[in-house]
Amino acid sequence: MQCTNDILTHVYALVDTRDLEEPRYIGLTRNLKKRLAQHIRCASCEQNCRAQWIRQVLTSGGQVQIRPLALAIHSLAVRLETEYIG
Repeated sequence: MQCTNDILTHVYALVDTRDLEEPRYIGLTRNLKKRLAQHIRCASCEQNCRAQWIRQVLTSGGQVQIRPLALAIHSLAVRLETEYIG
């Protein structure tokens, strides 16, 4: 079994493709494509700011994109996520 700290983890941002310089959410994942699909699928039933933002982007004709910010071992990725959130 692989130690969690040895797993490579992406730090990512969710952005509206119409405003790529304005990240709206920072997170961690091992699989960017699957994580974006989860965010979009869950936005229809979740009641949080991220889900509301995703619904607003999609209903106004925009697209949500996942942008990789860093790839690091998990323990470092957690620290980087905190720094990106600022």
